[in-house]
Amino acid sequence: SDRMDDAATPVPWRSVLPILGVMFVDGVNMMLVFPFVPFLVRSTLRLSLEDPNTPLMSGLMGAAFLLGQFFASPVYGPLSDRRGRRPVLLSCMAVST
Repeated sequence: SDRMDDAATPVPWRSVLPILGVMFVDGVNMMLVFPFVPFLVRSTLRLSLEDPNTPLMSGLMGAAFLLGQFFASPVYGPLSDRRGRRPVLLSCMAVST
């Protein structure tokens, strides 16, 4: 028979659940910020309430943020492996403020 007689490997739920929790919280974090982006764009660019450019500028701002994350992650991941997570996080926070 082609079927394997070995038992299926059990899922290590004690390791998987925290990872799933972190992924969920990261997604929620993004969804909490994005509804306020149009207000930020309007106040930063001094646009009127009915300005037709607000949706475009909001989309560009959100895309720029995610694009920055996309390009920075491969740089900061290995850097934090070499230097340590704490110094890299603190230096990123210092640069961004």
